[in-house]
Amino acid sequence: MNNKPLGYIIYDKEVLQEIYKTGRGSVKLRAKYQYDKKDNCIEVTEIPRLETENAPISATAVRRAMEQGDHEALKKLVPQTTYDYLCKEAYL
Repeated sequence: MNNKPLGYIIYDKEVLQEIYKTGRGSVKLRAKYQYDKKDNCIEVTEIPRLETENAPISATAVRRAMEQGDHEALKKLVPQTTYDYLCKEAYL
């Protein structure tokens, strides 16, 4: 297993650059937020934890699955895009 630290923001850099460049596109994020009309900004106040089988996903369980190379357990714990990213970046 590669010992790169976890906690990266997972996104497609080229897609974000295109959004910034053109002003068109979107990024999806489930969160509680407040819109400030005065400053015309959105303040994210809470990003809920992902759940699997009606329980929050444990970072410890994810690390354990990665350390043990348990791909099936990992697939159950993280979204497919996260799993694909971890495989692509050689974290697994």
